[in-house]
Amino acid sequence: MKRLGLTLALCLSGVGGRAEQGVREAEFALNTCDAARGLALLQALAERGDAVAQWKLGEALIATDGIAAERWFTAAFETLRRLAEQGDIEALEWMVKALNFGWGTPVDELAANDWSRRAKRVMLERAEAGDVEAQYLLAAHYNHLIGSNYAMIREAVAWW
Repeated sequence: MKRLGLTLALCLSGVGGRAEQGVREAEFALNTCDAARGLALLQALAERGDAVAQWKLGEALIATDGIAAERWFTAAFETLRRLAEQGDIEALEWMVKALNFGWGTPVDELAANDWSRRAKRVMLERAEAGDVEAQYLLAAHYNHLIGSNYAMIREAVAWW
């Protein structure tokens, strides 16, 4: 029985890895002007229930097909909310966007602000613990907010 559980866990982790790889391939195709391939890859993954692919497909379609984009955002919302509640940084950031723009849920600025604070707190905790991805995302966040002025970034981090 123990061996069966281990085999199942390894198989499921492989499926997740392939889905993640597929999303990366789709994003690469979209970023290199191969939109048809990128959208087809995302569509296939989204139809199989991959919440990240659903969210990325919604973002890719928002400018050209708002109805389809909203359908994919709605499909992804609950899964991404659960991931955000577990501390997934990307899902936390997506919750902020979803609630600010009404992607898959009604607009709720107060809830968006709460999720934003939670996301920054998780990023800061992980960055201080040495998580390189969190350090990068936190730096990108502060750079986006206040530019590249190092003194202001230090002050903002100290304030947080």
